[in-house]
This record gives sequence, structure tokens and C-alpha cells, in this order.
Amino acid sequence: MTTDALDDSKLAGASNVLVLSPLTPAGNDAFLELLTAMSAPAETNIVAITYTQPPETWIADWQRTVGDLPSALTFIHANGANVANDPRGDSAALAATSVLKVDPCDPMDIIAPVTEHLSRWQHTDRQSIVSVQTLSILLEYVDFDTAFRYLHLLTHRVQPSALGFYQMDPEIHDAQTVNTLKSLFDAVVELHDGRWRVVETYAGAGDAAVTDDDEGLFGALNRVITRLSSLGASHAATDDTADAAGESASTDAASGERPIDVDLMSASSRICQLLTESGGRMKQTDIANATAWSKSTVSRKLSKLEGEGTITRVRIGRENVVFLAGYEPANMQNAP
Repeated sequence: MTTDALDDSKLAGASNVLVLSPLTPAGNDAFLELLTAMSAPAETNIVAITYTQPPETWIADWQRTVGDLPSALTFIHANGANVANDPRGDSAALAATSVLKVDPCDPMDIIAPVTEHLSRWQHTDRQSIVSVQTLSILLEYVDFDTAFRYLHLLTHRVQPSALGFYQMDPEIHDAQTVNTLKSLFDAVVELHDGRWRVVETYAGAGDAAVTDDDEGLFGALNRVITRLSSLGASHAATDDTADAAGESASTDAASGERPIDVDLMSASSRICQLLTESGGRMKQTDIANATAWSKSTVSRKLSKLEGEGTITRVRIGRENVVFLAGYEPANMQNAP
């Protein structure tokens, strides 16, 4: 799905948008849809900065969610690990894109190539976009002050000629972290009570939702978000069903009945499949929701996989995030 392109006169200064969406397949899909807010893929250039998703996974998710690839696409992959090829990947599409690998612990190395690409695209008639997935993982690599300085520079490099979209899972971080980062952006897009909305931060409008009468970036985002609200609602309903199933399993255990345990290989394959579909990382609570297993069952299965070296669990903020081997933050890959 795409949205109608706006006249260049309505761009009136590019903006940086903080996108508060969960580290789930639904949250990732919604984020990719937002990248089409201002123009169709054929009229868009994208610099995709990724931390766990390898470029081929990003391409596969884009083709499944949006369709045709952007007119120009380049990757800055901030993860030095070599991971197995994603079977869903489009090798031809990947071969046609530029991929630069950088040290995720030194985010300043990202500024120069982003500036170079945006400068080269500045005189085209296409909308240039910088996509960052995700700030939640960035904050695992570097301390907050370093991340803040990096984002301060990046948003200023983006602002003259492009749009920047920066994904972050608000459930992982405390309110102070999220609110401090908000000050760097022109707008905040968030999922609230199963509905998407745009919040203006630079104009002092507080939490006022943008209306259809607004022009430029906010009007375009609002039209996309209105369309995506049904997506968020449908996934919320699915999560509610999974929660109910999980509660049922917990009740059976509490009553003294031994919960039914599926074959270990099937359970392992299911978890690895979920992680692959989510770009190599997923919150532990979301694995419980997706499988309808109880929290203790999920923890037991993950402990087994962790002992085998198949996955790694990392405490990020208030959540355990599960990574497939090779997708975890670089500073964890050589940990004992």
C-alpha cells in the first residue's frame, strides 16, 4: 500500500519523526508503511540504517508489506556479525543495493555516508528518507549521552533535504529516556490504545492529534496512520487472544495439571521462525503471546536454546529481548 505524493511546495522544510512502535512484526510492518507517507516507492530514495536486521531481511519485509522497492536504496548495517542468509531474501534486489557495514559501537561513523547519499540525491525529484531501526538497539550498544549526540547530529544532517524516521519501542525504556529523546524530533508518531496518532513536539501542541486539514508532513502522516489504525487494532485483537490462551495454560498449571509440552525440536523451530520473521530479535513477552505458552514455559525453552548457543537474551531497559545467534548486539557476541 502507498499514499498519494504531495506537491513539493507542501514539504516546506523536512522533518525528523520519532516512531514509537513495538519490536514485533506488526510494529515493523507499520514502520515500513510510514516510510511511504510522503511519496510512492518509485519516487523515493531511502538510506536504511539497521542494527539487527540484515539488508536482505529488510528487503523481504518491505516487498511483503509495501511492494515495489524504492527507486534508490542503500543500507548502513551497524552490526559486524555474519549471519545465515534469510531464505526469504531477494538476492537480485540485494545485489542491486549498496551495503556499508559500520561498527555499531561508534555511531558517528554513520554520519558521513548518510550525508554523502543525501547530498547526491538532493537534486533529484524524488523524496529522500533516512530510516533508523531501531533506537532501542542503538541504546544497547552505546551510552545515552553518546546516542543523544549522534542523533542530534544525524537529525540536523537530515533536516535540510530529507525526512528521517526513527523507530523506538517505548515499552522497553523508562519515560525519562523516551521524553528526553523526543526533544530531538519534529514529530512523534505513536501507537496508543490500539490506534496510531501523530503528536507535534516542536509547535508546543502537546498531545494534540493531527487532523486531515493539516498540510505537509503531518497531514500526509495522518492519512497513512488513519489507514494503519485498522492494522494496529487487528494485531491488538490477536495479542488479546494470545494472552487469553496463555492465561488458560497458566490456570491449568495452577490446578495441578501438567501443561502439555510440545516436542522440543518443534518448539525450537517455532521460536527460531518467530525470531527470523521479526528480523532476528523479539521481546520475550511477545514470544509468549505469539505461541500462547505460559511465561515459565517460554523461559524454560529459551534457557535450553540459550545453553545450546542458538539464542541470546539481553536485558534492554525493562524487557528481555531475545536475539538469534549473530543478531545480538556486537558487544555481547564474544561474551562468555
